[in-house]
Amino acid sequence: MGQPPPQHANHPPPGAAADQVEGVFRELAEQMRNVVTTLSAQGVSQIVPNFNGDPKMFREWANALDKYAQLAKLDDNNRKHG
Repeated sequence: MGQPPPQHANHPPPGAAADQVEGVFRELAEQMRNVVTTLSAQGVSQIVPNFNGDPKMFREWANALDKYAQLAKLDDNNRKHG
């Protein structure tokens, strides 16, 4: 009565099944991070023009970055300041 049920060839041991599920969730989380990164980059490119290096355009470009940060609701920890 104290023996565990026999393991069948097509059923992994309980610990292995948990490891497989954990691996699936880790992979899913990584894919979701990639999707968020891609969508964020597309959002930035639509709102913020490319900076061509013209000092006269720097203020406009910096303002566009600030506008994007506000629209994306980025807090100070998620903004890069130079």
